[in-house]
Formats: sequence, structure tokens, C-alpha cells
Amino acid sequence: GLYNCYSCLPQDFETPLGLVKHDAEFIHELAQNHPHELFAEPLPHRSEHTIEFQTVYLQHLLGGRHNFTIVPILCSYAYLMLTDARFTRERKIIEAFVEALRKTCAQQTARGKRVCIIASVDFSHVGPRYGDPNIPDASFLEAVRTADFELLDAIAHVEAARFVTAVARLEDRYRVCGFAPIHTLLSATPAKTGKLLKYEQGLVDDKQSVVSYASAALY
Repeated sequence: GLYNCYSCLPQDFETPLGLVKHDAEFIHELAQNHPHELFAEPLPHRSEHTIEFQTVYLQHLLGGRHNFTIVPILCSYAYLMLTDARFTRERKIIEAFVEALRKTCAQQTARGKRVCIIASVDFSHVGPRYGDPNIPDASFLEAVRTADFELLDAIAHVEAARFVTAVARLEDRYRVCGFAPIHTLLSATPAKTGKLLKYEQGLVDDKQSVVSYASAALY
């Protein structure tokens, strides 16, 4: 986890498709708007892959057609930090960051910049690889799907509070590891609605462990 829930890395990213510049202006303004430390924990970026995935995708999608920059931010906090009174410090940091991100996006947009917030996540993690005692069968995976779609419905309606409530009600039974970035996105985006584009459950090992994942667009 991250002590301050968020870690911004003000560096360029290089992939086999070339170099992607970080948006120094956006990052500077975000840091000015956020009252907590954003740059103190760079090391988790070394082993995390979520930003790299989206960087390659953006290069494939936009490369040669539209210039773009990125603002690499890792998000790490559990639903309990929003629902349990013991985590007042973390909750204040999260609320402050969401407000800072919302404000920075508005400031940048007002100056003519087009801003898109991307949450690079996967969803439920089930099976022996993730601590479950049994191999998931069809009925178990259908229960996972039902739980996932409850969360995805909250996402498609851009309802951050309902998303948190749904995860908390299940006590994160299926280990939704993308909770923090999804909550941040839903809380900060100016989008009013959304659409689920694709949902899948992927086999990850020979013990039938499964990770679910989806794509959605908010607008």
C-alpha cells in the first residue's frame, strides 16, 4: 500500500513503441492543489504494470494521429478507509486528492486542454492462487459475475457512493483489486453516465484461478 494513498511519478515512460512524455504542467498544478505529499513513494512504480499497459494502448490508439501526454498516478487504499472511523487520516487524504484532481482537470480544460482520466484495473480475483480453498466451479463463477455486475452498474451510472457500499456489503469477498482507482475516477470525473463495453473472466493458472476484468466508458 501507499502511506499517502497516491503516488505520482513525474517521469516519461518508454515502451517498444517509443517515448511518452509526462505532463509536467498538469502534475505541477495538481501538486499545488493537493495539500498532501504526492511524490514521496516512487518505488512502487518500479514493480507496477498498470500504467505501462495503458501507455502502450494509447500509443497504439493515438500514435501518429494525436499528440498526448500522461500523468502517471498509482492509487492504493481499501474500502475500509472510507467506511471505518479508524481511518480518518486516510479518508481526508483521499477526499483532498479527489478535490485536487477535479479542480486541476477543470483548470486545464478551461485553458483548452483535453483531459481523459483512465483507471487501469482488473476486478475479482478468485481461486487457490488468491487464497480460496477450492477450485472455482460454474456456480461460484456465476456468483462472481453477479457481484461484478452490481459494481459495474454503479460504475456505469457514475455513482461512487453506491460502488463503495456494494464492495463494503460483500466485504470485498472476491478481492476487487481496482477499488482505489475506480473510486477515485468515479469521484473526480465530470462524466454523468457511462456504458459497459466488455466483461470477461480469465483463467490465470493450472489451478483454475480466475481474474475478471471489464472495459467501460464514462462520458
